[in-house]
Amino acid sequence: GEASQAPADDGAASEAPADNGEPKDVAVLIKATDSDFWQYVLIGATNYAAENPDKVKVTTDGPPNESDIDQQVSILEQIISREPDAIVIASTSSDATVPAIEDAVAKGIPVITVDNKVNTDKVATLLATDNLKGGATAADTLVEKLKAEGKELKGKVGVISNMAGVQVLTDRDQGFIDRMKE
Repeated sequence: GEASQAPADDGAASEAPADNGEPKDVAVLIKATDSDFWQYVLIGATNYAAENPDKVKVTTDGPPNESDIDQQVSILEQIISREPDAIVIASTSSDATVPAIEDAVAKGIPVITVDNKVNTDKVATLLATDNLKGGATAADTLVEKLKAEGKELKGKVGVISNMAGVQVLTDRDQGFIDRMKE
């Protein structure tokens, strides 16, 4: 975007590790290659690299689906062995990738997490949505639709989560349940 053209870029570049004028090697690891959403994340990363070849070189990877947590950890370990300049990861598990992430950081590779918080304070930053609020918004939408159809607001609502033990989903479910109680 336009922000990358701003003169303030020089200050940001001086904070980057080992700035030798070469494009930074950034590895992007998503949760699942079978997901349209995550494919768009990869498209965004590769488009940025194509538009800014002097700044960044991007490699992309991910397991076939979100239940392949062990495979995501294995891919992350392979990425770390390549020693990229930075890693961006959408970790499916809040715990399984922690040892590898901490290993990367110990080797001087900054790690940026996307979507899901991992249980370590070693990451450089987290880019995510407020999933409690997202769940509450889904509840609001359901209530609006029920009211629009003249339905009485009483009874039971079943909540089925896509996958157990994923904090993002747990937060969305909780946001929905809490708002429905209101």
